[in-house]
Amino acid sequence: MPRAVVLALLVAAATGWAANGPATLPPEFAGAKQTGAPTPLVYPDKALAEEWGLEGAESAEYAGPERKFKVSVWRLKDPTAAFAFFEASRDPKAIPNPEFKKTVVDEPNGVRFLTRGNYCLRFTGWAPKPADLDGLFHVLPKLDQASLPNLLAYFPVEGRKANSERLILGPASLDRFESRITPGMAAFSMGAEGAAVTYGDGTTLTIFNYPTPQIARERVEEFRKAGGAVVKRSGPLAIVALGAPDASAAERLLAKVEYKATLTWNEGTPDVEVRKSANFLLGAFTLAGIVILMCAGAGIAFGLIRVTRPKSVKGEEEAPMIRLGLDNS
Repeated sequence: MPRAVVLALLVAAATGWAANGPATLPPEFAGAKQTGAPTPLVYPDKALAEEWGLEGAESAEYAGPERKFKVSVWRLKDPTAAFAFFEASRDPKAIPNPEFKKTVVDEPNGVRFLTRGNYCLRFTGWAPKPADLDGLFHVLPKLDQASLPNLLAYFPVEGRKANSERLILGPASLDRFESRITPGMAAFSMGAEGAAVTYGDGTTLTIFNYPTPQIARERVEEFRKAGGAVVKRSGPLAIVALGAPDASAAERLLAKVEYKATLTWNEGTPDVEVRKSANFLLGAFTLAGIVILMCAGAGIAFGLIRVTRPKSVKGEEEAPMIRLGLDNS
């Protein structure tokens, strides 16, 4: 093996993390064809790539009669990990595209960056429309479109620094996005999922969601050990404010975060309940009528057999019916 190739592999292993296999971009897309073999991509942060479950990453260049562009694609283990990758990888100056949902942004120099399902894609040289993306995602392998966590919905919108939202899925992302909180405080082994947002006054608000309010209550005491932390619990959420100008500013921000349980209550209207009761009674009477008819039919059939077959197969008279004679005292 050439010495230059060996050196390149050693540098990649030391500085980043490459997925085991490519994400498999199609050879033809949007009327353009690949101009060469896809190039594997190396993510610079190995710990984050492993925490997100980066399964495939590559880039390919396309050319056609109408357009020429480049596509970079990353496939993550699930949509939550892909959304975490999307938030951490978008340009700080990215602007949400009103034509799409919040998972599509336009970066400087005409670059479009987006996430859908467990995929993240960056288009350079051409900004695809929703219909173009539908055709692409139809052929991408191992597409997972499970729902995303709604943890970011609890953060106050006012004063939020643009593109500062970060999902925290484990120790690696916690260290990158809020290192003042330790993994021991967060206790990911207890099923924690977190998110952090930075505000204009320098406050970083971090929310951890736990399976039960009891676990969150226990974690609050641990979070208070972080220097300068102002902590609050709301339901299964533990909310931590760090870096605020003063305690009052932190308290005002914490006061805006409240857990709201989602309860689905299916209550039928009176007309529906009456209709259900009527249908039940009608079914019961119908079943009783069928049973009565079956019993009457069986009795008639038995009587006809007794009348039409007075003798047994051997030619002897069949035994008479047994009578108890209860009328003779």
